[in-house]
Amino acid sequence: MKRSQIILLTQQLRLYWRLSLLLCIILGSLLWMFSLDVIAQDRAYHEFADGRSLLLIPNFLDLISNVPFLVIGLLGFSLCNGIENRASHKEWRIFFIGVGLVSLGSAYYHFEPTNQSLLWDRLPMTLGFMGLFSALMKEYLGKKIGSLVFIPSILLGLVSVFYWYLVDDLRLYYWIQLLPILTLPTVMLLFNSDSLQQKSHQRYLLIALGCYLLAKLTEYFDGAIYLSSLELVSGHTLKHLLAAAACYSILVMLKKRQLALRC
Repeated sequence: MKRSQIILLTQQLRLYWRLSLLLCIILGSLLWMFSLDVIAQDRAYHEFADGRSLLLIPNFLDLISNVPFLVIGLLGFSLCNGIENRASHKEWRIFFIGVGLVSLGSAYYHFEPTNQSLLWDRLPMTLGFMGLFSALMKEYLGKKIGSLVFIPSILLGLVSVFYWYLVDDLRLYYWIQLLPILTLPTVMLLFNSDSLQQKSHQRYLLIALGCYLLAKLTEYFDGAIYLSSLELVSGHTLKHLLAAAACYSILVMLKKRQLALRC
């Protein structure tokens, strides 16, 4: 066997090993999630720490803090539509569509917090989660795999919300949220992005991940943050702002890539 053939075979074996590891993480996390007991929607979920009204708008700060999602969603969608090869950015367009719609769905939910209104908050969130997941698969694993998972992942995200709503089981929806958190650092460690521009700007993905993890943390400590801030701001309001910062980091990344390609 020639040296070039040995090198090629070694590269293929490494790729298969990395793909197998990624698949094990994805499927393993799904199996782990469904090994848990059914996770029903907590009735106290709709009782947020900061319920103050302003200008006849209930839960004012939790509601108005959704505005950044609308701005970032519109800017991101416009950016992706302005790129010459728009078809190659369909995953990012779906991501920003989800981000923009989150502002409307979440505002509607916080105006009248119920399971019915929460449905319209969570549906666009899954568009964002799975748009991000599909984009990561495409950029780090190649266009073929990215195209293969695009439609199924979007549909699975939407199904997870209806599954929660109809069955009162959050396990699949929680897994959809967990998936980008697990896959982002995994693909960055195991795979090289095809584009030098993408690889050089991947630090913004890590910033986005950090902001999102902080957002989940502030959501958990909603009441504690509200009390410790002397009732100035709640953890849930900060969650919206930090999650928007995560989305903005991705917007900055894509903008810098576009500028780099023009140079």
